[in-house]
Amino acid sequence: MEIPKKYLEQLPPELHEYFKLWYKTFNERGERLGRYDFAELVGKSPNTVRRWIKKFKTVIGQADKPHDQIQHEQNIKLLQDQIQYWKRKYSKLLRRSSFEYAFIEAAKHLMQALPQSKPAQITGLPTTKKRVRENLTLIISDLHAGEVVSSAETYGFNEYNSQIMLNRLSNLFGKMLDISQSKLIGYQFDILHIDLLGDMVSGVIHDELIATGDLSIVEAILVTAVGLAYCISAVAPYFRKVHIHGVTGNHGRLTKQKQYKQAYANYDYLIYQLLKILLAKHDNIQFTFPKSWFLVYENNGYRVCMFHGDSIRTWAGVPWYGIQRAIAKLSKILAKKGLIIDIWEMGHFHQDANIPDDVLINGSIIGPSEYAMKAMHSISPAMQKMYGVHKDVGITFMYRLRPDKESKLKIKLPQELYNLTLDKDMLEILMK
Repeated sequence: MEIPKKYLEQLPPELHEYFKLWYKTFNERGERLGRYDFAELVGKSPNTVRRWIKKFKTVIGQADKPHDQIQHEQNIKLLQDQIQYWKRKYSKLLRRSSFEYAFIEAAKHLMQALPQSKPAQITGLPTTKKRVRENLTLIISDLHAGEVVSSAETYGFNEYNSQIMLNRLSNLFGKMLDISQSKLIGYQFDILHIDLLGDMVSGVIHDELIATGDLSIVEAILVTAVGLAYCISAVAPYFRKVHIHGVTGNHGRLTKQKQYKQAYANYDYLIYQLLKILLAKHDNIQFTFPKSWFLVYENNGYRVCMFHGDSIRTWAGVPWYGIQRAIAKLSKILAKKGLIIDIWEMGHFHQDANIPDDVLINGSIIGPSEYAMKAMHSISPAMQKMYGVHKDVGITFMYRLRPDKESKLKIKLPQELYNLTLDKDMLEILMK
């Protein structure tokens, strides 16, 4: 079906391809597509498409014509074009998660990168001439954004919601900055590694968590990404380089049943991609987010292997034997590629432990929940790890940071973020 040039001349160039597709595409009733069908076809919002179609109809100066007015030969060509289009679209969907792709593309248009921060003045900071140069590593895992923990149901041991989560992120980064800059005065940390071990969101695989949560999954993704981005932006100026690594957990997966292929089809992975968008203007930040379920990277000459830990079965707590057996098997596998691992990191179990010193099990930010207390008989507090790596010694120190305890130095987050909304207030934050 030939499109008159005069139609295209009345439209902006960026709408030409959409107009051609809309002009040639009909539904089973012989009508051109409405805003909802066409929005689904091109992956745009119905409101955006509604404005487009209004322009399209103005250009052609007529309402949709029935399909039977088109000549038979044109119908055949039209159907052939549609078949080819859907074949290409189906092929693309097989290669990537449609939700992941659509979400990231939408976020690129919605979000703008945060401006680089300037280091704040820390008063009373001691000075020393000789400093030991090391790398600093902060492990973050098991935020479970969107989950609500009732103080009454946990006998007062814990209370958690999205606002408390943001406070704990602020406390965590504040403690890390306070210790590294004003407590460890004999050290110089040029490089900061931030290792994200998954379960950033509560997810959609458990019905009771959906029913009792305080955020939808889309809200949880955005609030977590923005909260993390603001915290990282605030501490980044204190280090020459910041390396952010991330692997996915089990709560962020898209299906209730555990799957082993395409582990990156996970809400954690979306949050990591949004971090890249939000922190794009920070020249000293680098990102590594693999599609594999584990990651091996080098930290001051020592190899670190990080993974979530949900592949290890557990009964009533941390499965010490299961972890040791898994580490032994993974060591043999990676050794075949010449990768000798010096430090292992995992989360998932919500309990802080080292078995032995080179196997680091991170705690959680959420802390004890109704499930942990009743099913696991555990009340492990919110805890995250921070450690230093020397080029000749390896791990030299380790701090167990309590994000549920107030920090003297807190990262200031926008007050609007605590409103936990995606309306005008939230959009204003993202577009600043």
